Amino acid sequence: MAGSDIISALNAGSGFDTASIVDALVAAERAPKQSQIDRGIEASDAKISAYGYVTSSLQSLQSAFDSLKDSSDYQWFSVNNQYTDEFMISASVDTAPGNHSISVTALASAQSTGSSYFSAADQSLNGGSSMTVTIETPAGSGSTTDIDVDSPTPQGIVMLLTKRASTLAPSFLILGRAPAPSRSF
Repeated sequence: MAGSDIISALNAGSGFDTASIVDALVAAERAPKQSQIDRGIEASDAKISAYGYVTSSLQSLQSAFDSLKDSSDYQWFSVNNQYTDEFMISASVDTAPGNHSISVTALASAQSTGSSYFSAADQSLNGGSSMTVTIETPAGSGSTTDIDVDSPTPQGIVMLLTKRASTLAPSFLILGRAPAPSRSF
């Protein structure tokens, strides 16, 4: 400082380095205020950084929720059917949740199909040669089962079908009328 150099040049004063003392006093006066300003700046920077982090996290969360907004992705329904042998039930995305009832308005009737009449249960069929019987169950389904018949007689076919076709109940009926007293069902 130019003013303190003048005092030293005139040999006036106490001999203290007044410039250093003045600088120290100003620094001491300024230090608490500067420290307070620096703490305020640091706190503001921390708040700005925290707001930026929260904003970024919320944007990430929003993006994640945007991918979840199609509710059809979560509409999986299941059905409970205790009558699986009687009918099938299925559910789709369009199915309304809840309890549903089924009303039976007509019962199915058993099918009975008869063969032509035979003179006896052990009458030779197909000239005595083995043959194949094809059964379609249920009728019209296109699902067939081929059964090879080694004993081609009406009674032999009934016995073989009884063993092999679990959904059929074949029988042989003796009608007792001549000339063809027997028939397979």
